[in-house]
Amino acid sequence: MPEDPAEQPAAVDIATRQRRVLSVQSRRWVWWLLGAAALLWLANAVARLLLINPLSMRRQRRRLEAVEHALHVQGTPRAPSAS
Repeated sequence: MPEDPAEQPAAVDIATRQRRVLSVQSRRWVWWLLGAAALLWLANAVARLLLINPLSMRRQRRRLEAVEHALHVQGTPRAPSAS
């Protein structure tokens, strides 16, 4: 609060203008930020589906090939018993 009473109306006017500018800017930026966050979230989901899934499938295929190779090295794989 200003000490001089003559400065009080100007201080109130300045505070009112700053609040008005902040409220307009914050509303506009909030929507842009929410839209950008949603777009990034969607892009992340697509990247996971398109990139991570094939990479994990390739790793699983290599593991299965290694198991199959190890079984062949030990000897001919036996058929499971029918009991």
